[in-house]
Amino acid sequence: MQLAKIVPTIQYELESTKYRDLDLVCFFERNKNELKEVALFGGAIRDVFLFGKLPSESDLDFVVNCDANVLRMVLVDFKPIENKFGGFRFKFGKRIIDIWSLSETWAIKKGYVQNDDGMMDLLSTTFFNVDSVYYRVFEKTLICSKKFKEGIESRVLDINLSENPSPHGIYRRIKKMNLEKDLKSNLSIKKYIRSNCGE
Repeated sequence: MQLAKIVPTIQYELESTKYRDLDLVCFFERNKNELKEVALFGGAIRDVFLFGKLPSESDLDFVVNCDANVLRMVLVDFKPIENKFGGFRFKFGKRIIDIWSLSETWAIKKGYVQNDDGMMDLLSTTFFNVDSVYYRVFEKTLICSKKFKEGIESRVLDINLSENPSPHGIYRRIKKMNLEKDLKSNLSIKKYIRSNCGE
């Protein structure tokens, strides 16, 4: 998909995600003072690049630049559950939303990535190169790493950050990326599987 079409497509998908009379962008706008910054990141953006749209079953992953307790209060009406990696999960219309406070994202909380540059640090927290991207919801701008661009153009998976809480979960995701996304694994990915997943 052409880069010029990516931002309007992402914005359309967010505005099409509705709960009663409220779309997702409006929800974030109403809570802008508390959330400060909102970023859609990772797989959803990757899928728009690959397929030109967001698959109907895709979850949306967000990070906000506020305290986790503030985020919990903003979400209280949705009765979110805390997911196993420190974020909150809830349903907004037909889509499942996972959302984290920036400081509670796994790689930052564990100290593998330093939280020095705000949302820019998100680019260093993903396992896959093709997830190293985020969309600034209020500014309607797309930020991505060099590794992301190279991976999308070549359709080749590479490792962005090898540390992660679930190597076997990563293994399942690699297989899914190979089969469903038509993304090939490079040598680093293959070595990771042999070292961590017993293959």
